[in-house]
Amino acid sequence: MGYRLSDGIVAEDVDGTTVLTISNGDAVVLNEMAGIMLESLLEAQDIDAAVMKVAETYTTDAKTVKLDIDELVAALTQNGVLSLGSVSV
Repeated sequence: MGYRLSDGIVAEDVDGTTVLTISNGDAVVLNEMAGIMLESLLEAQDIDAAVMKVAETYTTDAKTVKLDIDELVAALTQNGVLSLGSVSV
C-alpha cells in the first residue's frame, strides 16, 4: 500500500515548485527536489520503490535519498498532507 495526498489536498507545479493547496486555502510549498520525491512516492507502491527511482534518475546514492524521503514523509504526514493508503474515489 502506497502513499496518497490526503483528502482536500491539491498539488500543482508552479515553475518547478510543487504547491500543495489545502482545502482551507493554506499551502505547503516544496522545492523542486522535494516535489520530485513526492511525485515518485505517489507513483510508487512503497518508499523503497520511490527511493530507487529517484536514486537511479539522479545518480544519487540510495541511502541519502532514503533519508530525504523519510524526512519528507514525516513532515507531510505530521501536517496532514500525506496519508498511507489507496486513493479514495
